[in-house]
Amino acid sequence: MREGVFRGASTLIAVLAVAAPSGVASAAPPELSPIVIKLMQRFDANDFDAYSKQDWKLFSEIHCADVAVTFPDGHITHGIKKHVEDMKQMFISTPDMRVSSHPISFGAEQFASSLTSEKRTSPETLVAGEWTATVGVLEATFTRPMKMGDKTVPPNGKKLKLEMVTVTHWKNGCIAEELLFWDNAAYMQQLGLEP
Repeated sequence: MREGVFRGASTLIAVLAVAAPSGVASAAPPELSPIVIKLMQRFDANDFDAYSKQDWKLFSEIHCADVAVTFPDGHITHGIKKHVEDMKQMFISTPDMRVSSHPISFGAEQFASSLTSEKRTSPETLVAGEWTATVGVLEATFTRPMKMGDKTVPPNGKKLKLEMVTVTHWKNGCIAEELLFWDNAAYMQQLGLEP
């Protein structure tokens, strides 16, 4: 897994300034990079239009053909065909699965990679690259049977509402790498599959 620190403070400050609660004074946001804005909009289309509506054609267009995806359990898949297969699996027992909101999004055109505790973030470690990070809210209802190993769990109607994070590396306007984070234990507990 990649170790790194994102250098996008002005974009993050802009996002936080726009999201400041009413009644709290906020400075005008700094000018945002048109590239970062375009990528964040493209990621909105990925979650709200492609994934949530199961538009696998659009989903495939947004991702690079050789996309690498790291899942919360640490396994990594390669290629859009496998990524689409994995995403389709999420809808079998929860057909209303969707990303309902993106409360936080930010991006950067540079990032710093810290390879060791001795080699830390510095101007020398800056690397050009297009990255976005988005907090999404995943919602679903357990309405169809779920295969778990050699048994099938009947649906119970329980609802899921879970925050997730996607860190995305873009190349030539498509998603080349995704790092997905969500709490698998909370996912199972909310659906009534674990105590």
